[in-house]
Amino acid sequence: MLTKLRTRLRLTPSTMIASLALVFAMTGGAYAASKVLITSTKQISPKVLKSLQGKAGAKGATGATGSAGPAGPAGLAGASGKDGGPGAEGKQGTQGVEGKPGAEGSPWTAGGTLPSKKTETGSWSLQAHGPGRGVTSIGFTLPLASALDEKHVFFIEPEGEEPVNCPGTPEDPRAVAGVLCVYTAAPFTGALSEPLIKDSSKLFFAGDGAGKTGALIFLSLPETAEATEVGTAYGTWAVTAP
Repeated sequence: MLTKLRTRLRLTPSTMIASLALVFAMTGGAYAASKVLITSTKQISPKVLKSLQGKAGAKGATGATGSAGPAGPAGLAGASGKDGGPGAEGKQGTQGVEGKPGAEGSPWTAGGTLPSKKTETGSWSLQAHGPGRGVTSIGFTLPLASALDEKHVFFIEPEGEEPVNCPGTPEDPRAVAGVLCVYTAAPFTGALSEPLIKDSSKLFFAGDGAGKTGALIFLSLPETAEATEVGTAYGTWAVTAP
């Protein structure tokens, strides 16, 4: 009966205590109430309290989500850290395997001589004292495969006629294939005679032309020249292999 009454009236421990007090007052239980006054739920047996408690109600619907709050202020940037010190030097790597020898390069693959149609150049200078003859030599860095006769060597004077076989200048010496061209850079000083180009490989300068490794250039002052007279000449040369 109490259960039904509690369900209908939705009694709580507090209202139950008040109801009991009212019952005691109405039934003449004033004496008992004055002797047993309930002032706290601790005075009621837990079993009784449990029987007096109602069941939990159904869970209510979830409320609407509240609006997002304002964004907080940006945090302060941290101080930059100090640069780190240089790292320790790494260990030396192992030595690589030695490569294979490469093929022998030109011109040595052509027998150690100046390849055909290739040109090499150089410079020369000499002095002749009167009366007498001066001589100088020109040497080929790479020797020719064969010597050149007198028809294939040319001495080019500044004011002279330019042979078609020597299309260059003292600043840019050139020669066609199979030809040696000797260029003078300035007019001779002194009364120099006809120059001679000799094969340096011939005994007593017997052969005109150029040898495989170079040539000799002769310039003379006339016999009437004074002993103090000096003739000077200089220039460049070019030779092209046949």
